[in-house]
Amino acid sequence: MMFHWKRDRIQGLAAKSLYEPLDESEQRELDRALESDAALASELVAFRAFVKGVPAAPVDRIPNLLPLLHERLDAPARRGAYRLAFVGAAAVLVVAIAVAAWYSDNQPSDSGVGLVARSGAPNTLVSQALAEANTLLAKHDTRTAYEVLRQALNRQPRDTHAGEAQWLLTECAFNLNRYAEAYEACSTLFADYYPSLENHADRRARAIELRELLVEAKKVDFASLQAFDVAKRDRVNTFAALENVATEYAKYLGTEQYALGDLVAKEMASTIAKEIGVDAATPAGVIAAYRAARERCTSPFAVAFLDIKIGDAYAQSMNDPAAAKEHYERAAENPVLASLATKALERIK
Repeated sequence: MMFHWKRDRIQGLAAKSLYEPLDESEQRELDRALESDAALASELVAFRAFVKGVPAAPVDRIPNLLPLLHERLDAPARRGAYRLAFVGAAAVLVVAIAVAAWYSDNQPSDSGVGLVARSGAPNTLVSQALAEANTLLAKHDTRTAYEVLRQALNRQPRDTHAGEAQWLLTECAFNLNRYAEAYEACSTLFADYYPSLENHADRRARAIELRELLVEAKKVDFASLQAFDVAKRDRVNTFAALENVATEYAKYLGTEQYALGDLVAKEMASTIAKEIGVDAATPAGVIAAYRAARERCTSPFAVAFLDIKIGDAYAQSMNDPAAAKEHYERAAENPVLASLATKALERIK
């Protein structure tokens, strides 16, 4: 049983989340409450979708309620009734704004055009969450998008849109560098929702890439991916930091597949492509970037691994097995990568 003052605070946090992101402790408190209160969770997702559709223009005529909301949330427990009243008032205000905006938007124009019908709202909790998450991602608010999807999937894991939502949840967690959570989300995606990937080749390829990265990184408690993130942010010598990550973690992760190496090589190519003025989105640009990266590397392992990546680009994108063979054979001279290079040679026979 939740005490009335505790419930009042949770309702206040829910209302606050409509206006601005919560801090970490507030978000955890709200999340725990939503997991145990299905009705409140459902109402919050629906309310977020509703608020999202309110046009911005009329809002300028409404006073800023955030200072009062913070005051209510920080008030002592005995003020619970006031907080609850404020939450209700905030809800009424949002409805009033929406009604005024709808009325304004649907008035006949001077040109004589009549009312324009609005599209209907999504009809499930998860589809509403997907729509909201995509809007948030367009605004680069990955953190809130992740929470919206997670809460909706916790409530309705068997929704017809759950597979798509689980995929997007996985991508969000990975992009937030929450690798343990991304691992769990990706595992659930493949265990429970794999059919949702079957008709989406690009999505399926990306999901497989993420699974390989996360399964491999779990061997070292995701330290390899965390080191990669640090290397990308190195302002002194990003390239050298990336080369070091690829070389050092090969000792712990092995090189039979080495998904981290692929990730580092792509980042190197992207970094170099900007410097040498090539388009890394084209096969020729990728090869040029890999070649330039190879010339800059000082680690024999990194040089050999980039030979494999150049060979892959020739074999897979340029249909040039002869050029691929030259680079694979060079890579095979490195004892650490000999097995991986030999397998690549076998594929082009």
